[in-house]
Amino acid sequence: MRRFIEIVKKYGGKAVALLRHAKYLIQHENCRGDKAAENLLYAANYAELDPSFQFLLSHEGCTTTWRQGKLLGRSDLPIAAVIGSEQGRGWHTALCLAEGIAGPRKRWPLYFPHACLNYPVYNFFEAQIQRERYGDCMVPRWFNGELPGLVRDTTPRALRGRLMGFIEDTLERTDGLVVMSSHFEPCLCVANELVYGESLGNYSLERFPNYNHGTLIVRTSEGQLQGFPFNERWEILEPVELRNLPDHLTGH
Repeated sequence: MRRFIEIVKKYGGKAVALLRHAKYLIQHENCRGDKAAENLLYAANYAELDPSFQFLLSHEGCTTTWRQGKLLGRSDLPIAAVIGSEQGRGWHTALCLAEGIAGPRKRWPLYFPHACLNYPVYNFFEAQIQRERYGDCMVPRWFNGELPGLVRDTTPRALRGRLMGFIEDTLERTDGLVVMSSHFEPCLCVANELVYGESLGNYSLERFPNYNHGTLIVRTSEGQLQGFPFNERWEILEPVELRNLPDHLTGH
């Protein structure tokens, strides 16, 4: 994670690390194990017909995230806060990160949830149809304006504005590194905009965020936000390494 640390220090120690949540439990809800039931289950989850606290991290997800936090805790970076979404796997990931950080440092970082990191709430029947048709490609298609009926509580422009505004405000008001745990949609938006330079309406259909991977965000001397992709070991990646990762079709 040497490059990660160097980048944070280069920009005065003020940075945001936005990452996707870890692997989570969902198959426990699908006792039959058939594909039709799985598709229905994911759609119900995205539409929040089932409460998000039913879908917390798996044992593997907890372990990976705790180790990720421990690596960060061993660094000399000042950690201002760990923030999670308000939805089950988002805040659970943040909690495991904070616990991992606390181990080497002998004290917990500031930790809290925030609605700006939430995933959008889907329309149940539309999510069933589009997930069957497109898989996770339905998300960039929604951002590109192709599926306006997919989400019921926000629009692509509103989600982007809320998220980018929260990140900019955090960078302006906070000294130190702020770690944020969010979901597929916010992480996709930030990576496309700040790493790949894409804009709403022109998102790639071939790029998806992996579990525990994310974007390190800083403000340049010109006042612009710039993103650097990283993995679960806080290693800075070349952007091409984020393309077509094998296990992206596993839910938001």
